[in-house]
Amino acid sequence: MKKVVLAAAVSAALSPAAFAADPMTIVITASRTEQALQEVEETTQVITEKEIEQQQPASLPNFLAKQPGLQLQNSGGQGKTSSLYLRGLSQKHLLVLIDGVPVGSATSGTASLEHIDPNIIERIEIVRGPKSSLYGGNANAGVIQIFTKAATAKKSGGSLKVGIGSQKTHDASITARTVNEGTRLAVTVSKYKTDGIDSIDNGIDEDDGYQNQSLGLNVSQDIGNIARVHAGITRTEGESEYDDCGSLTDNCKNDFVYQTVQTGFDAQLTDATDLNTRISHKKDANRSIKDGDKGDLFETTTLNYSSILSSAITANTQIQAGLDFQKDDVGSSTPSNSEYEVTTRDNTGVFIAGGYDNNQVNAEVSFRYDDNESFGDFKTYGLGAGYKFNKLFKLSGNLATGFKTPTFNDLYYPNYGNPDAEPETYTTTSISATLTPASNFKTIATIYRTEVDDPLNVQDNTVENGDDSRITGLEISAHYTLANVELYALLEHLDPISKENGEDLYFIAKNKATLSADITIDKITLGADAEYVGKRKTGKSPITELESYTLVNLNSSYALQKNLILGINVKNALDEDYTSNVTWTGDKYNTEGRTVFGSVRYRF
Repeated sequence: MKKVVLAAAVSAALSPAAFAADPMTIVITASRTEQALQEVEETTQVITEKEIEQQQPASLPNFLAKQPGLQLQNSGGQGKTSSLYLRGLSQKHLLVLIDGVPVGSATSGTASLEHIDPNIIERIEIVRGPKSSLYGGNANAGVIQIFTKAATAKKSGGSLKVGIGSQKTHDASITARTVNEGTRLAVTVSKYKTDGIDSIDNGIDEDDGYQNQSLGLNVSQDIGNIARVHAGITRTEGESEYDDCGSLTDNCKNDFVYQTVQTGFDAQLTDATDLNTRISHKKDANRSIKDGDKGDLFETTTLNYSSILSSAITANTQIQAGLDFQKDDVGSSTPSNSEYEVTTRDNTGVFIAGGYDNNQVNAEVSFRYDDNESFGDFKTYGLGAGYKFNKLFKLSGNLATGFKTPTFNDLYYPNYGNPDAEPETYTTTSISATLTPASNFKTIATIYRTEVDDPLNVQDNTVENGDDSRITGLEISAHYTLANVELYALLEHLDPISKENGEDLYFIAKNKATLSADITIDKITLGADAEYVGKRKTGKSPITELESYTLVNLNSSYALQKNLILGINVKNALDEDYTSNVTWTGDKYNTEGRTVFGSVRYRF
């Protein structure tokens, strides 16, 4: 089956940045169907299992924050609440998928990326730019899709990893893959624990630890050469200690469980037409515990169904149509010992999209209609086109609209929510120029502007629709490879302002720069990256502005044998003292200083 085979054969040699990857690499997220990377108009990035293993990230948000367009707020170390900004929009506007399943809380409106263990991840696709016309609300900034480890290899095998590091960190995982003709099974089990750091300097000097246990399971069965049935489950549970909880002993923690269960059927109806269906159930639950007493429970269960029909009309033209249904239920939540006024909400969306590519000209168009039970109907669209003048230069542009409905907390949380809050709407335009002066050197410049109408803000501890805002940004990236050396550089500038008074938006750095280098010498791979993040306003006292900072990370690996690899990584190698977030009262959250982590990985 053409598309199923393509999905299973995604290149193992994908590079950290999209423009560094093989142009024939197959990606899924940008159009919700398989495409060669060279056909994708949006800025799409692919991160592979090889890169994740080399950098050994303990925190997925910290790892993602080094990627183009992304910035981080962290509330006190490993496993603490973290929020990413993509092109100046907060994580509420960033859709996160795990194996095609939308994840996140319908109460907070965000996915808890800090609890996703990198050990279960096979690859990550990041789309920078709005995709509401394909995915509906929450995809106004872009989409991050996490693919867990699957049995895509031609033979059975697996890997075992154990590691230790600073702050009494212990990390262990095992992955096993079984392939038997048309049956494939992959399972990963991992355990992570750390003493952490003191999240806040509040007079009680104690570390705030974190631990989780994760499971990833994927199974598929081919039905001849024309169909495949597949199923999967991901589950993470654990606890995270935290400060600033109103306890005299500071004995506070948050217990959490995040789980997705999904099954689907993919079929090649004709030589040119494919059908992909999926049904899934998601649970997102966390409860605060103070001095041993149970506190607020926030639990979302979500039922999702999607069906997409794709057809190649000609060798250069493809169309697709899709149906999505989502039902959120927060009825088990107990915010501040009360109940939400409304506990369920469903959304039905249909979309149609088309694409054309003849290697010189490519174009994309999409239109979506959503019927939301609480807020009525929404119509969104996306347009994109590109022209390749020659092997040296390509120019492309995009125009897209989007929307974001208020969360259950925005509407109904006691002494905070506002039942009269209205949805936000978005319009984004972008232009990109790609210059390829040599086969081993490429640079891309993108300028974009996002207009936000009726953004939701918190005024006097109450959610309200605020003044319209505008975010203008510029990204310039360059990638160079020579033999066993790879260099990457990125410069970003944002101008995020309120259209009413021209003031800067909070927690968004105007400037960011990244530089990375990797070199492989025989059995040794060495890497280094440096990230500069500029100043940011907080809007809170006493810390009204966060200072700029620069983080340097080092990574190395050595192959003792073909299947036995040692790794050593140093995060924040210069021991930079910096702040990425502040509390509601304006005090700073602490961040990690220099940490060292070493591991042994064995493949079998």
